[in-house]
Amino acid sequence: MNPGGDDHRGLHVSLRVPLAWRAMSAGEADGILQRTAMVLQLLNLQGESSPLPEAGEEARQAWRHLDRKLDVIIAMLGLLLAQGGEGGEVVPSRLDPRGIEWAARTGPEAGRPVVVRLQLPGAPALELPGTAQPAADGRWRVAFDAWPEAVAEQLEKWIFRQHRQAVARARQKTPPS
Repeated sequence: MNPGGDDHRGLHVSLRVPLAWRAMSAGEADGILQRTAMVLQLLNLQGESSPLPEAGEEARQAWRHLDRKLDVIIAMLGLLLAQGGEGGEVVPSRLDPRGIEWAARTGPEAGRPVVVRLQLPGAPALELPGTAQPAADGRWRVAFDAWPEAVAEQLEKWIFRQHRQAVARARQKTPPS
């Protein structure tokens, strides 16, 4: 996963992960959004920083123990959620707080409610419900409409964290002047 490229503006993350989409049934969105909120909360917890440096060794050990427990819980949840569908084809995609866009030969019909499923490394599948937008040049887009504010904020927080981590990795690779 990498932060967005130079050709797009705004907060986003560029991904190359298994992606699948399917039509969404009427009344299904609420249940999907509840699972999406749970997965996003887990993803955001997974990226939490450790205690402050002045914390004692006992606090750091307790934090590491809690971190390992969280990893196990996420893995178990991932196994449970993975039973519900296949991972999909690995495709380049661009995720932002308002929607997702990906490159593929085929995609959903514009105006239809769909669910896009992303299989992120080391995490449960992330299902993103929305409405398919008109496609152009093999690029498909689904807009996240009518999401509860709390879920939308969790997605934005995760995207921001991915961006921040990518910037930090880039700085570590760049030798000092």
